[in-house]
Amino acid sequence: MPHVDIAATRTAATEIAAAAEDARGRVDPARVATTAAGELSESVSQPLLHPLEGLLSLRLGQLAEELEAMSRGMDDLADHTEQATG
Repeated sequence: MPHVDIAATRTAATEIAAAAEDARGRVDPARVATTAAGELSESVSQPLLHPLEGLLSLRLGQLAEELEAMSRGMDDLADHTEQATG
């Protein structure tokens, strides 16, 4: 039977949840074409950056969701291990 370090698993779950929040916090700064629209107006860069910012925002959101799922799973693992071992 594998050994599960409950405390370490909980700590890692907390750190992963924080990473998920960090990823979500990066969505707005990733919108370069929108935030720099004034500087990029009439520039060939804006039409190129706009689709990329959408993709980057989507990927950051997906990363945050995956990290949140991993954090919840690790919390569940720690809870179930604690219940099983007393």
